[in-house]
Amino acid sequence: MDYEADPAHRIVVPERVRDPHTLTIKTQRAFKEAFKDQRDFPRAPGEVLDIRVSESMQARALRVADAFVKALERRGYKVTPGKQSTRVEILGVQVSLVFFESAKRIPYVPTEAEKKKIARNEWVWIPKWQHHPSGKLQVSADGGYSGQITDGAQALVEERLNEVVCQMARRVVRYLVAREEAAIEREERNRKRALALEKKAIRDAERKRVMTVLREAKQWKRATLLREYLDAKERLSLAGGGVVVNEFWTRV
Repeated sequence: MDYEADPAHRIVVPERVRDPHTLTIKTQRAFKEAFKDQRDFPRAPGEVLDIRVSESMQARALRVADAFVKALERRGYKVTPGKQSTRVEILGVQVSLVFFESAKRIPYVPTEAEKKKIARNEWVWIPKWQHHPSGKLQVSADGGYSGQITDGAQALVEERLNEVVCQMARRVVRYLVAREEAAIEREERNRKRALALEKKAIRDAERKRVMTVLREAKQWKRATLLREYLDAKERLSLAGGGVVVNEFWTRV
């Protein structure tokens, strides 16, 4: 990962985006028709960047996402938006990407309008909880399994984007290595199975041949005994001056 460690390749997030990526523009426009998620945070509809932050964090998240998407594409990684999801293809492997702001769940505080309705004994639905934005931005890949960075006391995510690129790449490489090793093991198991089946087929064929020989030997022994019996009976008949005709047909 020397490439990411080189200061010349540091991903920089500008204070103001002058040439936004098409996905950034599309996402920003989609936020104008946003719906609320379970945390009451705005979510952009359609096939756009997966950004799950409060309204106050929205502009910053878009700037970070814009710089990060451009950096990924410069590295040859394909970024594909989906419905409420974003996928990054690294070495043929798909990795999910989300820009996220955590929130603290606190007891719901009724608004002034809701308080007035309650005072007038009017019906009003009051939820049990509400979510308070943490103000901390997070960049997460595959739910954190393929990399994750979060605003901290020492550094913001803007200063650590190269770090998450390294995490994603390492995860993909580990996955590819594991997949190749699994394929080799599977091939070896198949080879051993084929060899075992071949040996079994040889044993079965040998057993069948032995059984055939035994059966033929048994038949030969029976035929030999029968011939000996008929020969003896014929000799006795001739010695007595008679001829045994009806039993001659059984000779083999």
